Amino acid sequence: MPFIAEEIWQKIPGLEKDKKTSEHLMVASFPEPASDQNWGASESWEKIQGVVTALRSVRAARQIPRAEKIPFTMELDSGLDQGIVSAWAAELAGAEPAADGSKQNTVARVGTGYKLYCKVPGFDAGTEKGKIEKEVKRLDKILKGLDARLGNEKFVSNADPQVLADTRGQQQNLSSQRTSLQETLQNLS
Repeated sequence: MPFIAEEIWQKIPGLEKDKKTSEHLMVASFPEPASDQNWGASESWEKIQGVVTALRSVRAARQIPRAEKIPFTMELDSGLDQGIVSAWAAELAGAEPAADGSKQNTVARVGTGYKLYCKVPGFDAGTEKGKIEKEVKRLDKILKGLDARLGNEKFVSNADPQVLADTRGQQQNLSSQRTSLQETLQNLS
């Protein structure tokens, strides 16, 4: 394996052989991270992955062929460029932004940092309403448990600060998702 790695090292285009990089990989210094690196990019990428995963789950649940584009509309929290997310969604999930941008009669998916509305063939508002109500009940159950945990003084006083922060973050995220789903239910009515 070291011979393969050495051969790849020699073929890397644009790699300047200077004092920081050796002519041979085995004696080269470990690379330094770029000073202009964007550390927030991983968080943005996680949100893009969430949107793509949601689109793919809609496709799988509705058995929509990959060749058929799914028209969608989305709302993003601040910090993400709608154009970039749309481009990635189109490329990775076989979707396209809806021409009219309507949220009526759409399948809704809510995640951290986004609300997604997909126009799918054979949409039935009653069935979708039932699914959303079931999801709201599931979130209510989880939120009830989180509220009880955070309301327990013993838990709050003994818990690791990171665990406490994570629990509060989860509570806030799920509460936000529940609110979004309630709004979607109102749009379906």
